[in-house]
Amino acid sequence: MGWLGTAFFHAALIVVMVLLGADSLDSDSASGHSWSLLRNGLLMFTIVIITVHLQLAIIIDQWIWLHHVAIWGSIGRLDEENRILQP
Repeated sequence: MGWLGTAFFHAALIVVMVLLGADSLDSDSASGHSWSLLRNGLLMFTIVIITVHLQLAIIIDQWIWLHHVAIWGSIGRLDEENRILQP
């Protein structure tokens, strides 16, 4: 497939996941407000980080403990920051 094909596939995957995750017809709170720009940005950034980390996990041939700490720790830290930033 090559790097260019993989890049297009990941870009399409990110766009589809953001469109599915941020359905603009649903409100996200009891007040009835739709998703804010902050929440859309957090969703897109989270999907990009997870996609890049999973691609890195596929490429790595030999895993050591440092790889696990860097990849899964980064995703876990991102999840923690998302919970703090969301209203």
